[in-house]
Amino acid sequence: MHLETIRDFEWYNEPEFRFDSGAMLIKANPETEFWQDARRAVCKDNGHFFFIRHSGDVTLTVQWKAEKEQDCSAQYGLMGRIDALNWFKVSLVRQPDRGHSLALSVTNLGHSDLTLLPLPRNMEIINLRLEILNGDFCLSYATDDGDFFRVRMFQMLVKYEQLKMGAYICNPGKAPFSAKLLDINFY
Repeated sequence: MHLETIRDFEWYNEPEFRFDSGAMLIKANPETEFWQDARRAVCKDNGHFFFIRHSGDVTLTVQWKAEKEQDCSAQYGLMGRIDALNWFKVSLVRQPDRGHSLALSVTNLGHSDLTLLPLPRNMEIINLRLEILNGDFCLSYATDDGDFFRVRMFQMLVKYEQLKMGAYICNPGKAPFSAKLLDINFY
């Protein structure tokens, strides 16, 4: 990760972190999460988000090391955010007895959805990509050094001037959790 690339990034709920061998090791605070369910009056908006502000068409990629020792509720990945009620995320989560899954969630007007897709058990690296083109949002992933595979295309329902986009991590559980952000780029 080049420091020049991340100089304009900001934190939302800054966690403890340090740079280690060119990567950012991030320690998620316990009981942190991004989730909205207006119907059930659930509003969790205290996860950690490392972002840059952008408007217009863009491609953003993040690369994380797949953590083998991970609490089932801990998650880390890529996020785009307009505000607390309008955001999306694609992340790595660990499923009991199944290994890692890719979790995709889009929140519009305070309502979150969730899709889980299985991933190879032996993967070491997850690459996540956001492409925005003419108001369409596309999320893709690649494991290790493989090709990107598109998993979701959607639109946000509210208008915005700037989108916050970047890497996120949260830990809804109580056990300590850290993950290594290997790279983040946008173009």
